[in-house]
Amino acid sequence: MLQRPWIIVAVTLAVLIVVNYAHEILSSFPAYRDLHHIHPFYFAESLDKIGGVIVCCFAIWLMRRTGLCPDGTPNLSPKGTTAVWDDDHLVFANIRSPGTLSNLRKNANNREVNVVDPFVRKGYRFKGVASILESGVLYDKMLVFYRERGAQSAIREIVMIQVQTAQPIDSPAYDLGLTEEHIRDRWERHFQSLRAGKTSSQTGE
Repeated sequence: MLQRPWIIVAVTLAVLIVVNYAHEILSSFPAYRDLHHIHPFYFAESLDKIGGVIVCCFAIWLMRRTGLCPDGTPNLSPKGTTAVWDDDHLVFANIRSPGTLSNLRKNANNREVNVVDPFVRKGYRFKGVASILESGVLYDKMLVFYRERGAQSAIREIVMIQVQTAQPIDSPAYDLGLTEEHIRDRWERHFQSLRAGKTSSQTGE
C-alpha cells in the first residue's frame, strides 16, 4: 500500500513553521508572557523546546498513520491472496500480516494496491476504501471463495477494498517498442536461467 508524498511535505513544513515560531505563537497568550516576570527566563524558554518536541512527536504519529515506517520509508507488504471479488471490489486474506491489519484499523481510507504481472510487466494501481471482515455471511462466502481457489493456510480476517480509481501501469520496456509477447518471452527465459543457475539473460529493462 503506497502513500501520498504531499502529506509528508505538508506535515514537515507545518512542523518547521510551528517549531521556528513557537516563542512568537506562545507570546500571544498572557499566561506565557507572565512567566517572564515570575520565573527565570530559561524557564519560559524551555516551554518552547518542550512544545517543539511535542509537535515533532505528533508529526511522526501522523505520518505513521499514512502507512510509513518509523524511518520514513513506505510500509509495503505483498499480498499473494489479492483477487477480484466483483466489479467494484478487490479482496485479500490476512494470513500473517498483523502490521497491515493494524494500519487498516487506524486508517482504512485512501488505500492503494498495485497488481503487476511479473512476465508481461503490466498491471494496475487501485485506490479505494478498505473494510475488514471477521465474521458474517459475506465473510463465510469469501472463505469458501478462497478454499475453492486452493488456499490451505489459516485465514483470519479478510480485507475488502471498494475501488474508487484504477490506473494501468507498465514497464519502461514498452517505451522501446517491444511487444507484450516479446517481453513475456524475455522474462520467461530470464527466470528459466535463474533456475538453471545462470544470470546472463537480458530482460530489456
